[in-house]
Amino acid sequence: MVKPIFILGSPRCGTTWLGNILCQHKDISGAQQIAHWGIHESKIFRNIIYWGDLKDVNRLINFLELYSSGDYFKLVEGEKDFFYRNPPEDFLDFFFSLMDRYAKKKNSKYWITKLSPIYYYHPNILREFIERLKKRYSEYKFIGVKRDFRSALRSHLKMPGTKSESDSKFLLREFKLLMKTGSYIVHYSGIKSIIDSQDGLILSFNDLQQNREDTVKKIVAYLDLEWFDKMLEDAYLPNSSFIEKKKKIGRFIESEINFINICLYPILSKIPNFLQCLARIRDKRRTFESPMDSNLRLLKMEYLTNKFKEELKKTNNKGLYNLLFQNTDGDNLKRK
Repeated sequence: MVKPIFILGSPRCGTTWLGNILCQHKDISGAQQIAHWGIHESKIFRNIIYWGDLKDVNRLINFLELYSSGDYFKLVEGEKDFFYRNPPEDFLDFFFSLMDRYAKKKNSKYWITKLSPIYYYHPNILREFIERLKKRYSEYKFIGVKRDFRSALRSHLKMPGTKSESDSKFLLREFKLLMKTGSYIVHYSGIKSIIDSQDGLILSFNDLQQNREDTVKKIVAYLDLEWFDKMLEDAYLPNSSFIEKKKKIGRFIESEINFINICLYPILSKIPNFLQCLARIRDKRRTFESPMDSNLRLLKMEYLTNKFKEELKKTNNKGLYNLLFQNTDGDNLKRK
């Protein structure tokens, strides 16, 4: 029986990069496409909430017809007819079957996805998720990657995907940086709990960056797989702040980062439960939004190219726009 791997981490801490590295192994399969910087977000939590109980026939039809038109379903070679013949009870039941079937098609021992960060501050829902895993799989793996806080914050400021926070007005930028700080603390508090209780593996972003081969060997040993040289190669350009090397952060903003790192971070780290409550309040509205928003890029690229370009420009998604429509130095990387 195939086994799942769940990647754990906070935004701007290397989860996409780690997922792409793992997908390079012949025994690991995941949803990948250049329009998603490689590994595609599955958004398990949001999909569960949004689609609800699928036992109702009309709701099942609405779900299958829409979801099957999305990127994720296509990338893992989903078969809509199978799910009409074998109706799932809910999204999690559907997702597990979808990924199991994909891994079997690829003759893989594992399938892989990121675990939605929302689970980190919903411990009761996380326990339910793990119970579902235990009932379905004899074995499953959690692999986390942790980046030092200061580097994660700087990457957030230089992020090429959307409008930089460094361009925001002072008070707005301060608020966003504080929210980012709180999220980082809450995320890694939750990740530590998962890793400790589920015999997971936690990796250092710095080790992965500077000692990739040794770090990958740890991963391979943890998964009980054979060494595979391709894991040392990058199949996709990174969604990284390192791409925009010319983009610099001003001295004033650097001083803000230092202040948060030295003074505020230690204080906030002592109140993770309070930060967890704030995170729930902040994400309450976002949780019920459609998870399909970033799951229709392939359709947009094929049929609505100009409108898609306008959308990326309007949302200031420079990184993705450059990757899909202006990049010329990635010919050696996958462009499926």
